[in-house]
Amino acid sequence: MAQKLLKYELVKRLLQLKEKQDLLTVQMQLLTREISELAAPFMPIVPKDKSVITTRLVTQVLKESQGVWLMRDEGKMFHSSANESELTEKE
Repeated sequence: MAQKLLKYELVKRLLQLKEKQDLLTVQMQLLTREISELAAPFMPIVPKDKSVITTRLVTQVLKESQGVWLMRDEGKMFHSSANESELTEKE
């Protein structure tokens, strides 16, 4: 009987420790959030990696390539102003 009481007390103590651990975890999360909010104005802004392909570059290429080869179909390419008889073979 004494052994069962010890197990009961052990389980009770473990449950109390688990509750304290949960409470401490919540407090740590709140403190972490508060510290982050307070430190944010002092943190350097990390620039995002800039893409090599930008909207400006795409626009420039599209403007410069108007009237140039637009489509490729079964090994044949044609100029945007070409008609069926002006198809040329490109390898």
